[in-house]
Amino acid sequence: VQGPGGTSTKTREWQLSIPNVFHFVFGLKPDFGNKPFGLVHYLAIKSAVMVNKPDKVYLWYKYKPSGIWWDRASQFFEAAPIDDYAEYAGVPRDHHAHRTDLARLTVLLTLGGIYLDADVICVRPFTDLLHHKCVMGWEDQGQQHLCNAVILAEKHAKFIQLQLDSQKDFRPGMWGQICITRAGELAKENPDLVHTPDLMAFHWPTHSPAGIEYMHDGEGAEFPEAYCHHLWEQIAWPRLRDLTPEYILSSQTNFCRIVRPFIESF
Repeated sequence: VQGPGGTSTKTREWQLSIPNVFHFVFGLKPDFGNKPFGLVHYLAIKSAVMVNKPDKVYLWYKYKPSGIWWDRASQFFEAAPIDDYAEYAGVPRDHHAHRTDLARLTVLLTLGGIYLDADVICVRPFTDLLHHKCVMGWEDQGQQHLCNAVILAEKHAKFIQLQLDSQKDFRPGMWGQICITRAGELAKENPDLVHTPDLMAFHWPTHSPAGIEYMHDGEGAEFPEAYCHHLWEQIAWPRLRDLTPEYILSSQTNFCRIVRPFIESF
């Protein structure tokens, strides 16, 4: 079937799809947000590579991490420098998470691909989502908050541009009002621009105390709808900070069973 200009429909659809290129952002502040590159971050990158077999993986940074897990993970990605986004639209961005909000949107708008926070563990390929223009998942049952820890987007995606434009309204003291709540509002206003799977796809268990406990203390759970699991590092850091391969290999918690395939070589 020929499209405009003699281009086949199949080729044209492929040209418009999301590239199988992964992006991580780390080190936009010299203290790494008090969360230095560790085993959990290695597991996030290793899982993305093993599960999705990407064409390319970029890790964007301002301040370069170091340590054993950085050294081991570096085989999987190209480290690329990026601005620290300490200021945007004349407003300072002090928290590393707010700087990352800007970095991920800018990278995706420019290059397209799949952005993951460095606390997201992949368990199923994103392949059947790559025909969409943009994909972001809800983080709550009520579908009010669209989480930006996992974003799939074609190059120059209009929904990414809308989110970047909304960042001009950021003011000090805000947390998720722009990047999560506003994103949810934009998704409902522009349903043709973004595919929004429910929280079971990317963000289950939730960041509630019960959700964190279910992931890290519960056993025997199955997650058939999950493409990945967001570990909510900002909340669960005490659980993730001192992880060891020995613990992962010996424990039967839901978390350990999920990440074990990516640590067995140790």
